[in-house]
Amino acid sequence: MNANVNYCGVIILLRKLVASGHCTKKEAGRIAARIAKQTGADIILSI
Repeated sequence: MNANVNYCGVIILLRKLVASGHCTKKEAGRIAARIAKQTGADIILSI
């Protein structure tokens, strides 16, 4: 469960980066997928 909580925090950060223009939505999606795989998060959240 801890991996899922950390992943939620990453998603929030990525959404803020996309909103501020520092990252594209496509890049954020790739980052989120990589982090989910590395941490073992098993929930699905959209950017």
